[in-house]
Amino acid sequence: MTWSHQSMATHAQILNAPSDGLTLSSQPLGWVGTGWRSLFDGLGKDQQTRERRGRNFARRGRVRGLHVAPGVASAEVVADGSHHASLKVRAFSTAEWQAIMQVLSADLSLVASLMEGELPDALVRKLDRRQVQLMPTLEELSFDCSCGDYVMPCAHGASVFHVLSDALDGDPFLLLTLRGRTPEHLMADLRAGWGDETAIRSLASAEEDLPELDDWFTARGGVPCFRCRFADDAHEAAGLKALGPAPGSVDLVPTLQPLYESARKELVKFVEELPERKVRRRPEVPVAAEKVPEEAPEYELTEAVVNVLAEKESTVAEILARITTSPSRLRDELGVLEELGLIFRTGRGEAVTYWLG
Repeated sequence: MTWSHQSMATHAQILNAPSDGLTLSSQPLGWVGTGWRSLFDGLGKDQQTRERRGRNFARRGRVRGLHVAPGVASAEVVADGSHHASLKVRAFSTAEWQAIMQVLSADLSLVASLMEGELPDALVRKLDRRQVQLMPTLEELSFDCSCGDYVMPCAHGASVFHVLSDALDGDPFLLLTLRGRTPEHLMADLRAGWGDETAIRSLASAEEDLPELDDWFTARGGVPCFRCRFADDAHEAAGLKALGPAPGSVDLVPTLQPLYESARKELVKFVEELPERKVRRRPEVPVAAEKVPEEAPEYELTEAVVNVLAEKESTVAEILARITTSPSRLRDELGVLEELGLIFRTGRGEAVTYWLG
């Protein structure tokens, strides 16, 4: 790129802020958010210029689709074009996680505080004595962005960094996720340490009847009609990002992301072009009349949930406002779809938001 081209790039057209952009809170930050923002205190002159632009982007709601996974946070920044920026944090080693597990296992009140969205000082002090620092240093951060800026963090990476300060202040558990483990993973390890080997949820029970093997290719009854819509603003490579950073010293996500997106688009095209197929049915066998259940069949509930999430990300309350079912049945359905990798979630408590993968 020549200097003239660089000059033209710096004067790119500024796009309108997205309607679903995240905006920095005007409330004073707690100690977690303050400590996170202080990591930028040691930036160089060129980096400080980009940091100020990124902070302005974040304040004006130009960051959308923030996604936090083990070791990485990413989002789309709509400013001088639409760019995908990511921030990587060094994940803890096995020894560091063992120290964290020992501290949490010895004091259940610390676990309770984390689950309530608090990061207790006692936990930080105990980990400090074991040389485990929850808050990363600037050297433990790395940035990547599709804008191609030669100085990192660029303005787009800096805007993701600032939006994260609000997210971490509201949910300190995200700091542990950035260090390598999700809340579910951490709680599963704690339960295993306490001797609880029972799975959280089983997709099948021992009481379920096995399918008959006499004619596997013939349906026993009518095949339900299942239709869903693919979201136009689906998160790019959501499944790939949910896996977190690949093992090893080389970051494979930027290399795999175009391949992942290409495969996803081909799959969508294939599904949309599938012809209507008719399935042979076995002869109807008279059976005793059964009472029609009041609730919709499982496949209808699945279809309804998928259609709602295909339109936009939604909380449990927002989904319940759109479909007719009980809260407990909806949560079970969301749990199954999440285990199957069809949907993902962010946030905690009442602020949990589900979105279609």
